[in-house]
Amino acid sequence: MKRVGKNSTPVALVALLLACGFWLFMGVAAAHEIDLDKPIELEPGNGVAVFSFTASGDIQNSSFLSWRKVGADDPNGEIRVSQAKFFGNEEFFDSPRKKFGRLAALTLPAGTYEFYSYRNEGYKDMRKAKQEFSRRFTVEPGKIQYVGSLDVYALYPEFSGGRLLAAALIGVWFGSIEVLPTLSDAADIDLPLIISKGNGLALSSISRNVAPDENDRRILDYLQTLRIKADKGDVSAQSQLMHGLSIGWTLTENMERIRVMTDHAMFRQLAEVLSARGVSGADYYLGKLYDPLINNQLVEHPPADGKRAFNYYLADAGRYFRPAMSRVSRVYDKGFLDVKEDSIQTSLWDKRIEAMVNMDVEALPYVGESGKAEFQRFADASTPRYFALSPSGAYGLSIDDDASAKAAIASCEGRNAGATDRCRLYAANRLMAWEACPAQYAGPQAMTFPPMTGLGDVADTARLPATLKDAGKKAYRSFLAFTFPRAFAVSDKGEVGMASGDCHAAFKALKACAEKTGQGCKLYAQDDQIVLDAADPKLAEEQRRMAALVEAELLKGAQLTSQPVQTVN
Repeated sequence: MKRVGKNSTPVALVALLLACGFWLFMGVAAAHEIDLDKPIELEPGNGVAVFSFTASGDIQNSSFLSWRKVGADDPNGEIRVSQAKFFGNEEFFDSPRKKFGRLAALTLPAGTYEFYSYRNEGYKDMRKAKQEFSRRFTVEPGKIQYVGSLDVYALYPEFSGGRLLAAALIGVWFGSIEVLPTLSDAADIDLPLIISKGNGLALSSISRNVAPDENDRRILDYLQTLRIKADKGDVSAQSQLMHGLSIGWTLTENMERIRVMTDHAMFRQLAEVLSARGVSGADYYLGKLYDPLINNQLVEHPPADGKRAFNYYLADAGRYFRPAMSRVSRVYDKGFLDVKEDSIQTSLWDKRIEAMVNMDVEALPYVGESGKAEFQRFADASTPRYFALSPSGAYGLSIDDDASAKAAIASCEGRNAGATDRCRLYAANRLMAWEACPAQYAGPQAMTFPPMTGLGDVADTARLPATLKDAGKKAYRSFLAFTFPRAFAVSDKGEVGMASGDCHAAFKALKACAEKTGQGCKLYAQDDQIVLDAADPKLAEEQRRMAALVEAELLKGAQLTSQPVQTVN
């Protein structure tokens, strides 16, 4: 008992010091912060800045927003929002804001201040913004002013080799994150919440002084233009806006990442419109609305319907939309949504996903040998590295320390010679970024993943038609290395045509074959299935549709050149 008493004194002392240190830290961090649950008293020469702070994206238990007077080198303080059990102050999730965040107020001397840095922390996770930013607000003496809603969207972190080593040694993950801060006017939502706290404030006692800066105005202008295009029926703008509303950000033509604020009604409306047009992504997002296993946090989302959700997922998985493919694989693997476990289907979709992200040089679509040589340079380079290409065959890369997606696309456009198909990002660092079936590709020329036909292994060259010549067999072996989507067409005369890289591959393969022989071209293989003479009525109908499209295209070309051409049967 004596030994216990002897050791308990240092333990208690340490606990006391830690507690004092914690409260000292809290006191420093909140030196200028006012409790909005109590009456506010204005100090001589000071003003009060009232605002909301919200965080979304990859957030941890606690988020910290730093602020300072403009021109100062050091922070004046931090605003914290936390879900901690004892010290948490998150208050928005159950409010009309429906976000992780809180209201805050600072009493400050008159002047111009800025929110400039962000970090978040969780259990064994510490993540800080890569770069400082500046979202300014002004404090006027003797006034209580609403200065806006500062929203920070945090992207997923990057862990360097040193940080991974530190994590292994000390058990703490130190990550750097890209953040998208936006200062906007949300007074219509925030002010009623402030007044309802019982601090005696009235609308008339709070003036508005929200001043979005040039960055915020530029973002708002871009999004307004995008929405105008979407309202006019521009399918690419609708698709871009739908994806942005789903994930919280979008990319401009200059590859600048910008924040897209939540609008559930607009998101669902766009998803329903694009689903009817067969645009990739729309059905997947609609599926998430009905999926009982996904906490979508949507206002007035429809009742859970697992069967309906899975059918939506299947539709977009067939359109080469990778998130939907992953979801379908998981459903088959775990037996979710009242779907029986099916290891064959799980394996099929897993292999298709792998083929969709195949970054081998020989899988690169569209480009010739010079483009493949440049892609090998990309593959051998250290990160950051970016590679862009176009269905026209143009390509471009950006490597070394200052590499950027924007530079890769610009390099590609320099080779594109004004082609209709614009350059897009193909690979970023170690990840495939290519979208196989973008919104503008929806339509009659778009193919889908074929069903399992049972006609044998697509890689078995012994099953090729006897009419194929050696050159055709060699071409087929090359075809087997292509990325998905891909298609291989053969003619009665032994000529072939093949294409890869986008969901127009079947049309392109048939057209390439028909341009050589003029007749008798049929699809032999699509993606991972032999489809020639398959009994599936869907495949038979697709063959007829594609053949008719090719015939119309060749006739159109013949009319333009005033030269006769043989048509496809």
